[in-house]
Amino acid sequence: MRAVALVLVVCVLAAGGVVVYAAVNTTLAYEVRQVQVVPASERPDEYARWQTALLREAAQGTAFGGDFTGTAQDYAFFIYTVDVKNRGLIGARMAELQVGPVEGDVLAISPAASMHRNVNEPVDIPAGATRAIQCILLTRAGGNAVRDLYLTYYIWGTAHTIRLTYG
Repeated sequence: MRAVALVLVVCVLAAGGVVVYAAVNTTLAYEVRQVQVVPASERPDEYARWQTALLREAAQGTAFGGDFTGTAQDYAFFIYTVDVKNRGLIGARMAELQVGPVEGDVLAISPAASMHRNVNEPVDIPAGATRAIQCILLTRAGGNAVRDLYLTYYIWGTAHTIRLTYG
């Protein structure tokens, strides 16, 4: 009887350890990559598509307002990439990277919208997995790439946000 009780106590402690580990590791680890700056003049079709969408107020992204005049030579696409690792035992759902705008920023675009895919397709990060999450920013050319980025995700239905300073 003592042996059975001892085995049960060990099992309860092991299960408790797993629950504590899962609770402690509900946040994601991240590593930022170097920002890619692509002049809009190198992607004139994409620039024209987003300019038209903004003028029609039909852009699939976050429009920051302000003055959007000029040609493709006046603008650039900043591509922010963050490698996100889920070290926990529970998958993270609906992960998204958002940018805090500065003056001159026009539009934040998800890569899915940029590539004509389903923009409502959620990015999930299963337990133990690593995913690269991107945010594409259309902004005035020659600007500084330093921005505050916000990584948001859900674990167990609870929203989490990590603020990153990029650059």
